[in-house]
Amino acid sequence: MALLPIKFHEHLQLTNVGIRPTEYLFRQCHYGIGQIHCHRRFSASCNYRSRRPTNPQRRPISADSVIMHPTAKIIALKSGKTLQIFNIELKAKVKAHQNSEDIIFWKWINEKTIALVSETAVYHWSIEGETAPVKMFDPASVSFRKPNNKLSS
Repeated sequence: MALLPIKFHEHLQLTNVGIRPTEYLFRQCHYGIGQIHCHRRFSASCNYRSRRPTNPQRRPISADSVIMHPTAKIIALKSGKTLQIFNIELKAKVKAHQNSEDIIFWKWINEKTIALVSETAVYHWSIEGETAPVKMFDPASVSFRKPNNKLSS
């Protein structure tokens, strides 16, 4: 039998830290790299975990989607067309933006930038300064809703 190209190591069972199996579906979870896991519960709260996965911290948040910064205790929230970034350690809003169109996909692409994808454009939104998301390009020949096209992180 051939060796697997990757090795798996289970760090914890989500049910052992109070997350029900119905709550870790694709639309409710964002699995970050290494240290942090961000989870949006049906009860409108957000959990994040660092090196102590059995000691989760919960914040009451009302949002459609939550993504955790790759290395810092910063979260980005999306509710409808409203986007917000919060620093959890400082308990402060970093910035906010009211977008003109729905965001169908978003992801931290580095420690200072979130990529935002809409039906008609791809934007970069820096967490620094007061700037709005900057349009990077129009995917004129690509519709993300066509059956054969997929967004992948």
